[in-house]
Amino acid sequence: MRPVEAPAPAPTPAPAQATGHGGNRRPPAPTTLLNGHDVERFRARLRDLQADFVDAPERAVEEARALLGEAMTALTNAVNEHHPAPQGDTEGLRVALRHYRSTLDQLLSV
Repeated sequence: MRPVEAPAPAPTPAPAQATGHGGNRRPPAPTTLLNGHDVERFRARLRDLQADFVDAPERAVEEARALLGEAMTALTNAVNEHHPAPQGDTEGLRVALRHYRSTLDQLLSV
């Protein structure tokens, strides 16, 4: 008797993007607010601090706190660069609001 194979699972559908007023789709959020070089630099520093914890735990924690502050400053700067002051017309303001919503959704999903 031949063994019965289980059917292949159905592909998982991609999550639908939320829609705004009037069914408009949100603009796609960037993958990350920081460039890859900055992300890797922060991660490398954190790895170094974790390794230093054994020999100097208090210093490692203080430096990790400072690193977090640097990362938050970098994120703030990136948000300000990605979202300059909006145009004064209604369409420019609508687009700005969509971008702010997208960025806030991205930050809150971290």
